[in-house]
Amino acid sequence: MSSEHATTLLQLRALWHDRYVVDLAGDGTWSARRQGAVERLITADSGQLLRHEISEDFPLWLAQARRRA
Repeated sequence: MSSEHATTLLQLRALWHDRYVVDLAGDGTWSARRQGAVERLITADSGQLLRHEISEDFPLWLAQARRRA
Protein backbone atom coordinates (compact mmCIF):
# COMPACT_ATOMS: atom_id res chain seq x y z
CA MET A 1 0.00 0.00 0.00
CA SER A 2 1.39 3.38 -0.96
CA SER A 3 1.72 6.16 1.59
CA GLU A 4 -0.93 8.12 -0.33
CA HIS A 5 -3.38 5.21 -0.08
CA ALA A 6 -2.56 4.73 3.60
CA THR A 7 -3.20 8.42 4.29
CA THR A 8 -6.49 8.43 2.39
CA LEU A 9 -7.61 5.25 4.15
CA LEU A 10 -6.78 6.74 7.54
CA GLN A 11 -8.65 9.96 6.68
CA LEU A 12 -11.75 8.12 5.48
CA ARG A 13 -11.79 5.85 8.51
CA ALA A 14 -11.37 8.80 10.87
CA LEU A 15 -14.14 10.76 9.19
CA TRP A 16 -16.67 7.94 8.90
CA HIS A 17 -15.66 5.56 11.73
CA ASP A 18 -19.05 5.75 13.42
CA ARG A 19 -21.06 5.23 10.21
CA TYR A 20 -19.06 3.10 7.75
CA VAL A 21 -16.43 0.37 7.76
CA VAL A 22 -13.88 1.54 5.18
CA ASP A 23 -11.31 -0.80 3.64
CA LEU A 24 -8.80 -1.09 0.83
CA ALA A 25 -8.43 -4.58 -0.65
CA GLY A 26 -5.17 -5.99 -1.95
CA ASP A 27 -6.45 -5.68 -5.52
CA GLY A 28 -6.89 -1.91 -5.08
CA THR A 29 -10.65 -1.89 -4.61
CA TRP A 30 -11.86 0.62 -2.05
CA SER A 31 -15.01 -0.27 -0.12
CA ALA A 32 -17.33 1.07 2.54
CA ARG A 33 -20.07 -0.79 4.34
CA ARG A 34 -22.68 0.90 6.48
CA GLN A 35 -22.26 0.05 10.16
CA GLY A 36 -24.78 -2.67 10.99
CA ALA A 37 -26.01 -3.02 7.40
CA VAL A 38 -24.31 -5.87 5.58
CA GLU A 39 -26.57 -5.56 2.53
CA ARG A 40 -25.12 -2.21 1.44
CA LEU A 41 -21.56 -2.28 0.08
CA ILE A 42 -20.10 0.72 -1.72
CA THR A 43 -17.06 0.11 -3.91
CA ALA A 44 -14.79 2.41 -5.89
CA ASP A 45 -11.54 2.37 -7.82
CA SER A 46 -9.95 5.15 -5.74
CA GLY A 47 -10.16 6.71 -2.32
CA GLN A 48 -11.36 9.96 -3.86
CA LEU A 49 -14.22 8.18 -5.63
CA LEU A 50 -15.12 6.31 -2.46
CA ARG A 51 -15.23 9.59 -0.54
CA HIS A 52 -17.67 10.89 -3.16
CA GLU A 53 -19.80 7.73 -3.08
CA ILE A 54 -20.04 7.84 0.73
CA SER A 55 -21.01 11.51 0.66
CA GLU A 56 -23.83 10.62 -1.73
CA ASP A 57 -24.91 7.55 0.24
CA PHE A 58 -24.98 9.13 3.70
CA PRO A 59 -28.01 11.43 3.12
CA LEU A 60 -29.92 8.44 1.70
CA TRP A 61 -29.07 6.42 4.79
CA LEU A 62 -30.27 9.23 7.06
CA ALA A 63 -33.53 9.54 5.11
CA GLN A 64 -34.13 5.79 5.42
CA ALA A 65 -33.47 5.92 9.16
CA ARG A 66 -35.91 8.81 9.60
CA ARG A 67 -38.63 6.93 7.72
CA ARG A 68 -38.18 3.92 10.02
CA ALA A 69 -38.26 6.03 13.19
